[in-house]
Amino acid sequence: MDKTVWQKVVWGSSEYALTIALRHTLLRAPLGLHFAKESLDAEKESIHLAGFDPNGVLCACLVLRPSVTPSWLEVNHETNPYQATIAALDLQATVAAPAFHMRQVAVRQDLQGLGLGRELMNYAHAWVVANSPVRQVYLHARSPVVGFYENAGYTLYGEPFWEVGLEHRAMHRFLES
Repeated sequence: MDKTVWQKVVWGSSEYALTIALRHTLLRAPLGLHFAKESLDAEKESIHLAGFDPNGVLCACLVLRPSVTPSWLEVNHETNPYQATIAALDLQATVAAPAFHMRQVAVRQDLQGLGLGRELMNYAHAWVVANSPVRQVYLHARSPVVGFYENAGYTLYGEPFWEVGLEHRAMHRFLES
């Protein structure tokens, strides 16, 4: 998929509408969920990244919501190896520091398994480093795709929890400049 054109998508644009349709098809509809106008309006301040094939057909997308590093990073740092690493890096500078919450990652079903998700992650991380001072990203991964995010450099954190009716895991990654 080396011909994929990666770009930032403007909220409210026709490209944004395509990302809503893909996210709805893959992530919401199977759970019987729909996007409420309020939740889409709340995405106005988020960063929308997407990849299109040479014909302009959407292949993959994600949302980066400006946030701060969640407080779960500071819990039990003495007993969790990842938390110990964070503590060594200066816990006070890490917790509640600017971060992006990665959400709604979607790769068109017929293109899954071809490396597009990895390309999307690489593009998103490079975009964050090039366009913002933020150097942390966290996400809530559906349990079946935890390995994908581990391969993308994310560290699993804490116990499983339920969100939108599915088991999820908290994950975090530091980005290098």
